[in-house]
Amino acid sequence: TNSGHDLLSDFRNLWPYSHVQDYSYTKDNGLQWAGDGNIEEVMAIKYSTLGTWDVISQKCNQVCLYYGVRGQANYALCFPFGQGWGFATVNPKLWEDWDANDLRRKGSIIDCTDRSEMRLYTKGGFYELSAKVFVDASADADVATSAGVTSVYGREEDNLAQPMTMNFHVYGVDREKVCDFVLNNLDDMARYTPRNLRELRHYDISGAFSRIQAAKDAGEFHIDRDTVLCFETNTDGEYVVNMTRIAKHSAVDPFDLTEAEIEGRKQVQETLRFLKKYIPGFENCHLAFSGPNIGIRESRKVDGVYKLTAEDLTDNVMFPDAIAMGGYPIDVHSPDGGNTVHKFLKPGSWYSVPYRSLVTPGVENLIVAGRCLSATHVACSAVRVTPVLMGIAQAAGTAAAQSAHTDMPANKLDTNALREQLKADGVFLEEYKP
Repeated sequence: TNSGHDLLSDFRNLWPYSHVQDYSYTKDNGLQWAGDGNIEEVMAIKYSTLGTWDVISQKCNQVCLYYGVRGQANYALCFPFGQGWGFATVNPKLWEDWDANDLRRKGSIIDCTDRSEMRLYTKGGFYELSAKVFVDASADADVATSAGVTSVYGREEDNLAQPMTMNFHVYGVDREKVCDFVLNNLDDMARYTPRNLRELRHYDISGAFSRIQAAKDAGEFHIDRDTVLCFETNTDGEYVVNMTRIAKHSAVDPFDLTEAEIEGRKQVQETLRFLKKYIPGFENCHLAFSGPNIGIRESRKVDGVYKLTAEDLTDNVMFPDAIAMGGYPIDVHSPDGGNTVHKFLKPGSWYSVPYRSLVTPGVENLIVAGRCLSATHVACSAVRVTPVLMGIAQAAGTAAAQSAHTDMPANKLDTNALREQLKADGVFLEEYKP
């Protein structure tokens, strides 16, 4: 009575994280941190990585941090505690002693295995969402990484990924002149170049190797490319040019991405000058536009239930849980500046992609869609392209719906039922038979 101490009206205001006003629990319950020297405080032992007593340290969660989860990748699930230097399990007696509706149970113990909620940040600020199933369509396995899923970035031996590319469109190309150039120089073109170019509504140019070498010898082309690669669009005289190459930049590092964007747009201008001077038919072309963002071939690939290999593709393996088919060849753009390596399938054949490459063993309600599926560096070079990924994405969405409706874990889903639904929706899942 004579000490001057008393109890706060709400004990939760003693918790350090009650000062975090964008934390929904704090905001929804009208909490406000009582601060140091409050009326209920008798003694306090303060820990801080900063070693100071300023206002930032006073309002930090350092006690929670030091008794938090060290190196916890799934920071969103631990918010607002953050990451710390160790962790401890909770005595079951303490958990069971509190009623399920007891605020101390909800507010003091975090279930870091519960991945039914996600905390996101957008231009509108932080927000939280709940779902039975999450589909990671980030292409870089951002959601999976936040959930603690391990992955491999780029090539297995050195983590270098295939180079990035800034595609661009040009218009004002003389189609007939280009056809003449290609057909009169077939020995300088890719071996698969069709001889009936003029009969095709659309065609691509792949080759002109000697022209690129000549430009390099003259000091007029410095890009690590040995092939002219252009694709005709639906608009007469318009082509998509795929010739820039930005290597050794990380797709998950914002500073690397910025540098890649800048370098990519510089290479667009250099490539345009090369085409106008060295490739007949492009003399009077103009730049229409370049890609809104740098094109990324490869980044993280999750460690899934099954890791797709190059041999699975070239051997035309038909998986029992196949959810998509593909025919694009192995197409490895060298991460360290070498030539592009192609390995083609047997004529008229195709490969399958198993559902097990879209799910992980440790997170039961997560499905990945995109180039971040579980695959080796070489296998990813084939299945990363749009047509194959469209099939994979449709399967991922369908699987998420089935998992949510049946309450069956996504990584233990009935793939027979999944395949039947995909077939009913018109998905091509016919097995290749040699």
